[in-house]
Amino acid sequence: MVDISNLRIGERISIKNGQIQVILPGNLNLAGLTRELLKNGFFVASTSPGLDSQGWGEEQDLEGYYPYWVYRDDNKWVFAFTPEGFKANEDKIKHTELGGEEDAVIRHWVSCLEKWGK
Repeated sequence: MVDISNLRIGERISIKNGQIQVILPGNLNLAGLTRELLKNGFFVASTSPGLDSQGWGEEQDLEGYYPYWVYRDDNKWVFAFTPEGFKANEDKIKHTELGGEEDAVIRHWVSCLEKWGK
């Protein structure tokens, strides 16, 4: 389980490429996650078998720009998102604290994603 009780940028939570990224524990059953997202009314970037990443959102985007993503980064899985209006200051990540919106998104999606760990 990812410890997100203290949402300071640290070992499991970082800001990279303008996104908040959370390293997930273990592997991820991406096919199962994709089925659940579709069942719950979300639009997904792809339903092709053998995926190593997935994006999703509440609205369909034909160009594939979804607000939430999971992807494989070497031997780990990462959940990434950019909150609306978020301005990443990657030069000062050691001193950045995440606010209420980011806290709620991380807690919700990390909890959901952990169900699909292998």
